[in-house]
Amino acid sequence: MQVKNRRTLILATAGHVDHGKTSLIRLLTGVETDTLAEEKARGLTIVPGFAYLESGDNDFVLGFVDVPGHHSFISNMISGVGSVEGCIIAVAADDGIMQQTREHIEILDLLNIQLAIVVITKVDRVNPERIKEVAYQVENLLKTTQLKNSGTFHVSSVTNQGAVELRQHLSNLFRENNKTLTSNIERKNTRFLVDRSFVVRGLGTVVTGSVISGILKENDNLALSNSDKIIKIRGIRLDSTDISQAHINQRAALLVNVHHTDVRRGDYLFAFENKNLQHLDRFDASLRMSNNNDSGIEANHQYHLYLGASHRVARVRHLGTDLYQISYDEALSVHHGDRLILR
Repeated sequence: MQVKNRRTLILATAGHVDHGKTSLIRLLTGVETDTLAEEKARGLTIVPGFAYLESGDNDFVLGFVDVPGHHSFISNMISGVGSVEGCIIAVAADDGIMQQTREHIEILDLLNIQLAIVVITKVDRVNPERIKEVAYQVENLLKTTQLKNSGTFHVSSVTNQGAVELRQHLSNLFRENNKTLTSNIERKNTRFLVDRSFVVRGLGTVVTGSVISGILKENDNLALSNSDKIIKIRGIRLDSTDISQAHINQRAALLVNVHHTDVRRGDYLFAFENKNLQHLDRFDASLRMSNNNDSGIEANHQYHLYLGASHRVARVRHLGTDLYQISYDEALSVHHGDRLILR
């Protein structure tokens, strides 16, 4: 059965390891996003997990991407936030600001993510003075970034303190930003970023990812960025619901007509009319240095390039002022205006 297609706002978590990001998503949605055996055994997130929260009036859906906080999985964190509209920055009241808190905030700022909520977690463990102290520290950390206007909430996943207020704020946040979220829905701009491809027994190949722009419809024929194959969409699912179309800012699972090895993480499915997407082994880009980079771009140095859900080892050549040429061995899909991270 297919139901009304509802608007979706996708938010990623951000913050240091063990600062309560996964517990916070479970508190809001009832969903456990750590599903791998290794994640459960180690008690930490390794790959991005996904959960959804429906509005009370059934009008929209909030999607959450729970990204890793451990520094060893920073590449998975970057791919997880590469296609979201906003973020929830979790800071534990007992620990306060830690290394990955700073690094995640820096990445969000460089990716031009401005819609954010600060959640001081584990508030049941400390006194009110400590909560105020941590909130003040986070406010100071954000004041030089694009995240400076973030609202702050105090939450405990143990006592449920602050959960009702946070859910209400998330609902209000969606309604306030709905107009900006409906931009760029022309069919000719359709672009779907793939983060997983696998086989479902009895159905066939399923690819999951995010609609970056435009609209996808059941029975659409789309181009695949890494080959000349034509991809036919046989079905679309949002969370556990079959829908007839998916549009910008929605995560979806697509049932497609090709082998699962034909579509890889970081590939795009896109409308044939979209001429701005190219498969390249080099491109020119304007770069902004992070506040922690004192040396700038070094000649003959290899960097890690993160673009969409793709990761490459890249070389960088200075062309003048803030313009650089970025090259790498294996071609990837590049779209004018996309943001990237070099590390």
